[in-house]
Amino acid sequence: MRFIKRLFGHLWAVWALIYFIALAIPLFPLTYISIRLAPSKKRFDVGMWYSRYWSKLLLLGFGMPLKIYGKRIVKENAPCIIASNHVSQLDILVSAAAIPINFKFLSKKEVKKVPVVGYLVTVLHILVDRQSPESRKTSMEEMIRQVNAGHSVNIYLEGTRNKGPQLLKDFYDGAFRLAVATQRPIVVQSIGNSWNRENKNRPFQLFPGIIRVWFDGPVSTTGRSEADIPLLKEEVRKLMLNRLEAIHGKEYSF
Repeated sequence: MRFIKRLFGHLWAVWALIYFIALAIPLFPLTYISIRLAPSKKRFDVGMWYSRYWSKLLLLGFGMPLKIYGKRIVKENAPCIIASNHVSQLDILVSAAAIPINFKFLSKKEVKKVPVVGYLVTVLHILVDRQSPESRKTSMEEMIRQVNAGHSVNIYLEGTRNKGPQLLKDFYDGAFRLAVATQRPIVVQSIGNSWNRENKNRPFQLFPGIIRVWFDGPVSTTGRSEADIPLLKEEVRKLMLNRLEAIHGKEYSF
């Protein structure tokens, strides 16, 4: 049975790769040209429209429809810091498709190497080299500038993909430092079931099925300082665990 499941996962991943290439051939040139030709003030909006369109088409073709709950929370609290869990390579597509407003990603520099996604992240979003203190400082300054300019920022709290079995790894401080520096609320994005579709423990395997996304909060940062970061982390962790445990139990299954 396990062999059949692995074989199906590999075959579905092959299908997803073929679908991705077939989609990229006509759409990537159009995306590139549209972004390049857009007026500078409209370039980000155009890029985000294509990012959302790409993501929805890819997830649809992969057989992974989204069920999204609480979108109004994001809209009513923008600009905000959208704090997310992260277990799958699919999570970038999920965030782009599910978040109902334009926003900036904080992304690892390694994403630049991913076809299409790498271009969009480089042009539209904020890159960080987590190994470089100077890069981390620069990215934080840029995020503060973007939030103060009216943009929401999406950050994966665990920094990199969680390999399980624990539902959540320890959170980095960055999202919380950004929130207290700008005094903007934290909206919690909990992504469920993406672990079942793809994760680090099953290389080149994909499995179709629903992916659920919940938006909870807001977690207020008004009047709070960096001394309150541990409390903010705990509040966000509880909201995420409440959603994840409802569908995954206490740990991810292998």
